[in-house]
Amino acid sequence: MQPPPRKGNYAKFLKNLHSEQVAKLQLKNQNECDLLEDVRNFILKRSAIEKSYAEALLKISSAFLNRKIANIPDLKTDGSEEKWNMWNVWRTVLEENEKLARARLAAVEVFSQHVADDAKMLRANKLFLAKKSLDQLAIIQKEVQACVMEVDKTKKLYFDEEHSAHDVRDKARDIEEKLKKKKGSFFQSITSLQKNSAKVSSRREALEEKSTGARNDFLLALAAANAHQTRYFVVDFQNTIQTMESGVYERVADYLMLISRTELLTCTATQTSFNRIKEQSAQLSRDYNLQCVYLYYPVLKQHIQYEFEACEGDSVTTVSVEHSSSAAMLSKEAKRWCQRIARESANIREATAKLQNLIGLREQGQKTDPTDPNGPDIDTKMDELRQTIRRAETAKAKAEARIECLKQGGVNVDEFLQEAESLSIPDDLPRSGRSMSVR
Repeated sequence: MQPPPRKGNYAKFLKNLHSEQVAKLQLKNQNECDLLEDVRNFILKRSAIEKSYAEALLKISSAFLNRKIANIPDLKTDGSEEKWNMWNVWRTVLEENEKLARARLAAVEVFSQHVADDAKMLRANKLFLAKKSLDQLAIIQKEVQACVMEVDKTKKLYFDEEHSAHDVRDKARDIEEKLKKKKGSFFQSITSLQKNSAKVSSRREALEEKSTGARNDFLLALAAANAHQTRYFVVDFQNTIQTMESGVYERVADYLMLISRTELLTCTATQTSFNRIKEQSAQLSRDYNLQCVYLYYPVLKQHIQYEFEACEGDSVTTVSVEHSSSAAMLSKEAKRWCQRIARESANIREATAKLQNLIGLREQGQKTDPTDPNGPDIDTKMDELRQTIRRAETAKAKAEARIECLKQGGVNVDEFLQEAESLSIPDDLPRSGRSMSVR
């Protein structure tokens, strides 16, 4: 605040100062109200986004929870580490997302009630109190201005009286100096100087008395004005500022703390939920999930194997070479199936090599086999080759099982296996449809 001018009208300066103070108070109050409105609008728009997201999240979480999820139980064993299958982990994901959606909706409700609504009421209250307080302040300022106008009045009277007394004092001083020198002018005698001195002295005393009274009145008015100014600035003006604020700084601090605290609680809940999901997901394994599935669907673990059912009185459980005709026939069977093993092994090697070649072409970006541009695409050929390999491996496994059965019955199969590996397959060997298709 600038000090009042040493010369000039105090009341005029004070009136301008009061007008500027009122204008700045109105601007300060408007800035505070604008901030409250910004906080309210931000919270409303943010809450709308949060509510839309939370409602959508709650909707899809509830929808997927209400769907029929396979109720495959976890294996419960005493003393072992707790594990979860992927169906139960998925159920945990949905449940935690549903919980977080409800938490976000609760946070939106907190923001709406304790921030947006409260900020709206606080702004309206500030606008009402601002008008009332400024009207009261205008009355107080007029009282202060009236007091300062009294200072200007006494100051003017003091200056006028003091100037008059000062002039008389100068005139009396000149007369006294002339009397001391006993020197008059050509037209003025010593006697007339003495008479003038007496008159001037009497007038000086009267004017000094009036000047002293005016000075005293000025000093008293000045002391009263300063006390009034102190009361105005320290009490009335500060009360007006505080009333117009209506605790806005504390309330805004509460809003921001509430927003931060609520958001931190939501984030903590999110972190807790997803840490739980992460811990359960880290323990997912195919072996454990298969164990749970086999427990729930036992048929998937049912491996069928057939046993030889002998007729009553028959104790033989293996192929028999007791008769010469049976021995010859079994030897022929052994030779046949050994050659079949060799042929299927060759088919597997050939198909595997072709498959690897097609894989290389696909990795190079080829869509079709360059050697067969009019044929099917590479993926179709690869699927056909995988099926060819599967059929060849199955046929080989069945042939190997027959050879093992013959070997257990005492048939010499080793020489046929060696012969099949060293010799090419005869053209007159009966072939199955699958073998023909491979070649």
